[in-house]
Amino acid sequence: MAFEHLAARLSGPPRLRSGTPRSGVTRVNVRLARHYTVVGNQLAQHRQLSATAIGVAVHIQSLPQGPG
Repeated sequence: MAFEHLAARLSGPPRLRSGTPRSGVTRVNVRLARHYTVVGNQLAQHRQLSATAIGVAVHIQSLPQGPG
């Protein structure tokens, strides 16, 4: 069984403001114009769902509407 590996294409590395720490976790918000799915925080941060369940739910939300 073959698996298709999908990766988001980046237009280049995000530009960081001077003074931004170079270690740790840095969150960079990028506005996307197409090929994206909006996920609510209520799902993404649900305390009673496993990471796998959240991932499956996000995948289902990303599918096109209508019969497959």
